[in-house]
Amino acid sequence: LKSSDPGFLFHVWRKIVKAYCSRLLTYGTDMLPALTGIARKFEDHGAGPYLAGMWRDALPQALLWNVRGTPSERATPYIAPTWSWASLRRQTQHSTVTYIAYRLECDNPSINFAHEPLINAKVLETHIDPLGIDHTGAVRNGHLVLAAPLIRFSLDWESPAHDAVYAAPHREASGWSIPGEGNAKTWMMNFKLYFDYEFILKKTDIVHGLLIGSVGNPRRPSGLIIRKSDVEGGSWERMGIFVVSGARRHGSEIDPMICFQEVEEMTVRLV
Repeated sequence: LKSSDPGFLFHVWRKIVKAYCSRLLTYGTDMLPALTGIARKFEDHGAGPYLAGMWRDALPQALLWNVRGTPSERATPYIAPTWSWASLRRQTQHSTVTYIAYRLECDNPSINFAHEPLINAKVLETHIDPLGIDHTGAVRNGHLVLAAPLIRFSLDWESPAHDAVYAAPHREASGWSIPGEGNAKTWMMNFKLYFDYEFILKKTDIVHGLLIGSVGNPRRPSGLIIRKSDVEGGSWERMGIFVVSGARRHGSEIDPMICFQEVEEMTVRLV
């Protein structure tokens, strides 16, 4: 923790989170309080403001976490905002949190696409309401305001023709822009979708994607899969993350970032 490189500091935090989330706590509500001692050590070494298991100075890249292993579910009672890894309850030890967008998304491992992160999302506001006097412990609520390109896209689940499909944590799908959202329907992107938990999606449902940027590979931008909150009007909830695996315009491959440049930037409040 004495490293002068803040990037290394947050790298250590991600490793701790991954190890921590493979453990089972007797009481799920202890998820954040049990980590408070380590969080304070990170604060002492310049990690910055702490936000329910996340660090303000590591955002927005740190939002690109996902669940690996057996499915999780949204924790009840409330533990953390949906954009925090602490918001999920794990039922077995065969589940953890990782940061897939930090790994190189490349079919040919011999090609090195490592680069400085190209971040499109801007963090406009953060807020956490602690449950008690300890700001690194349990929380009552919280929100995050981001400004980023927001795309509405339809999905092709490649499933039998019925009204709904069961969205598992790891599904590949094709998506394309919907006209009238600030961009013409002239291109198509392929996505890898990583949902935080299982739920039912109708084949007619529209999925929203909020671009964060490209972290490991400049041609593999990533972002959050979000939906409007049923609890707080005007707010959104996280459903998972997406990683773009390719884009085409008129049958020819193009840089996916060109597509997102044609998408209108929106201000989104995540809870």
